Amino acid sequence: MSNKNVHVTDAVKLEGFQAVLEPGKFGYSLSAVVDNKLIDELETERGEVLKWAESKLKNPKRSTLKPTPWEEVADGKYKIKFSWGEDRKPPVVDTEGSPVTDSKTPLYGGSTVKLGFFQKPYILKDGVTYGSSLKLL
Repeated sequence: MSNKNVHVTDAVKLEGFQAVLEPGKFGYSLSAVVDNKLIDELETERGEVLKWAESKLKNPKRSTLKPTPWEEVADGKYKIKFSWGEDRKPPVVDTEGSPVTDSKTPLYGGSTVKLGFFQKPYILKDGVTYGSSLKLL
């Protein structure tokens, strides 16, 4: 499972509460709305990453598949969500590619950004619950 497909969005608007440069109550998070073209790619890819996860399950017949890390919010529009810990902070750069290090830089719902990410399979510690998540690069 080493060949990950990197997806880079066109400009998308951030949606709702954002905790990108500073952690919020539940850590770092970002959500954005994308079109169904990207979701179609992710759906196809999800089948492949889930095959890997299923091959590692203790008891596939008793396993529980978690929902997709995206949800439809309007016709052809989907909200994708990301979260991470202090140890996995993705780099944030401005339009010139310079790193944004000031945590007071405003990055809120309505901000326009480009996202680079990949889809990763996971299996929870119980060994029966699995799914895929989206990880920012």
